[in-house]
Amino acid sequence: AYIGLHHQEDGKGYIQELSSPGGLALSMDGKAVAVADTGNCRIKIYSANSGRSLHCFGMRGQANGQLEKPIDVSWDTQGHLLVLDEGRVQVFTENGEFLRAVKVKENLTGMSAIGQCVLLSDTYCVQ
Repeated sequence: AYIGLHHQEDGKGYIQELSSPGGLALSMDGKAVAVADTGNCRIKIYSANSGRSLHCFGMRGQANGQLEKPIDVSWDTQGHLLVLDEGRVQVFTENGEFLRAVKVKENLTGMSAIGQCVLLSDTYCVQ
């Protein structure tokens, strides 16, 4: 199964659902995959078994619960979804209900949740 692609109705090709996808993360129970759909300012949740789209959430904006530029995602041990957005980490339920936001450094490029810790990363190039 492919994530983010589905067959066209005429069976002649695929339709791409994602625009400039960023990070992805497997849920703690291994049943769902969350994808930061950066270009569409949303988070898409897929079945890890079938690749079928389960649901999505997010709309462009800077208010709590809105997404400016979702870059990466990670699941915490409570089943919440952490989203690295432009200058903040937002926490949502699996269904997309906003819980809280924490300001972080701008232009971070990656995130991982390990136990009760969240690791944020920045990538740069030295020439």
